[in-house]
Amino acid sequence: MRRDAARLREFATDLLRADGSCGAPPLLLALAGAILEGAGLILLVPIIAVLGAESTVTQTPAVGITADLLNYLPLGKPARLSVLLVLFGALMLLRSIIIVARDVSFARLTGAFLERTRAQVLDRIVGVGWNRLAGLQHGRVSHLLSADFQACALAGTSLIGLCISGILLAMLLVVAFTLSPLLAATALLSLLALIGVLYPTLALARSSGAELVEVGVKLTSDLGQFLGGLKLVLGNNLGKAVLAHIADLQREQTRLSVSFARQQSRTHAAILLSGGAIGAVALLVGGLVLNVPAPQLMATLVILARLGGPALQFQRSLQLLLYALPTYERVKALKEELWSPTTATAIPAEGLPEGGIELDRVTYLHAETEEAAGGVRDLNLVLRPGTAVAIVGSSGAGKTTLADLLGGLIMPQSGSIRVGGVVLTAPNLEHWRSAISYVPQDSFLLNDTIRNNLLWGSPGASDEELRIILEIAAADALVEARPGGLDASVGERGILLSGGERQRVALARALLRRPRLIILDEATNALDPVTEERILARLVALPNRPTIIAISHRTAALEVFDAVYRIERGRLT
Repeated sequence: MRRDAARLREFATDLLRADGSCGAPPLLLALAGAILEGAGLILLVPIIAVLGAESTVTQTPAVGITADLLNYLPLGKPARLSVLLVLFGALMLLRSIIIVARDVSFARLTGAFLERTRAQVLDRIVGVGWNRLAGLQHGRVSHLLSADFQACALAGTSLIGLCISGILLAMLLVVAFTLSPLLAATALLSLLALIGVLYPTLALARSSGAELVEVGVKLTSDLGQFLGGLKLVLGNNLGKAVLAHIADLQREQTRLSVSFARQQSRTHAAILLSGGAIGAVALLVGGLVLNVPAPQLMATLVILARLGGPALQFQRSLQLLLYALPTYERVKALKEELWSPTTATAIPAEGLPEGGIELDRVTYLHAETEEAAGGVRDLNLVLRPGTAVAIVGSSGAGKTTLADLLGGLIMPQSGSIRVGGVVLTAPNLEHWRSAISYVPQDSFLLNDTIRNNLLWGSPGASDEELRIILEIAAADALVEARPGGLDASVGERGILLSGGERQRVALARALLRRPRLIILDEATNALDPVTEERILARLVALPNRPTIIAISHRTAALEVFDAVYRIERGRLT
């Protein structure tokens, strides 16, 4: 459990520092609430003494203070009892106000922790580079950003419950010791014995949480693949086989959840039974052996009975925390995996001067140990501003690698890329990416309207600008044909549009950014040859056109370009 203790400390540190206060305000409020509850319980001694008309008490410090309080109260049982009850009520009212403030403060702390943690993960995903991201399992990331963050919220809530119940337990024990040290010691020893018996359940909780996380990631990944390949599944009549596999994972997930619930319930029952036994032992020892006076004995028994609630909350919070802790470890592991010098340090974006693009002996191989590895080798290319160039070649020749290099998605392993005479490096990548438009073969569209998809990268564009851009991309007719026009929905990932329509909308969105460089990576392969040739001709004929790089398998429509290069085995010819 030493590793668990280290992880708990690390998690607690991250949580309590989330809002920059080190958790001081909510912890101080929790302590204040516990102190007021302890004061109210000590006040039970004079209340019980007045009710029983008994003045015999064992003079411990706390009891002495409350006994002295009787000397300042008016004579007569009704008057004294009334004053004591008003004082008790005032303490409880103040405690209630503090508890509300405590819970709100802890809720803000948990929210700040989740916001900061999610922002850190997303920042690293965006900043780490495409070559690192391409190897990540999408199901793992999807599960982490959804279910794992819900589990982190559970872990945060559990840690807060642990803090509150721990502070309250400590305060109740302190009050019990001030009333009757021997009786409190007897109860404490019994409680420590119970903790020793229940200790193994903590390890079971952690192992159950780790297993459930693994099954959850597998289920999320397989469901994503099922939905992404639904057309293929239905077309090959594989639905029953896929659903049977998913059902097996769901059954395993249910089994693990039920197993953990059973562990919790058994522990809960054990604490309840042990609490009753501890109360009975305390009553016997206090009344028959120690001869504790009735007011103190009754107040101590109330405190010991009150221990049951915080003890149950402490046990439940600790089990849930250990159960959810593996998800926090997964979040930390992904953050460390995505760490790089460029994501670890905020580097201000640097401007790139106007000018051409030059690739000087650029090499990027996807498997450096193999001679036939895909990528580009010793590639030299000069692109003047406004040049329209097509790159053709067979599959695997290096076309997409070249597009990724020009777009700043990956950096050369050797050689350099210069823009306006300045080498493209990590500090100026952000500026460069904001100055280009990249249109891949698989056009990504938001589940939103055509208008909002166009405005995604250019939120300030007017309707007139949209009309002009749609006409250039030959997308004006498809907008006019749809009910709602620009405000028609495209569906999930643009499913309500054909492949060619999606590509035209994506191309219009790219042009709306008014980029310095536009990269078309097989971006028109779903269009018929006539439409493709018309769109490419319009692009090349644009006044003050951007530099255009078109990656294509087809050569029929490329006569309009200034130059056509063929790439084979990573080299331009």
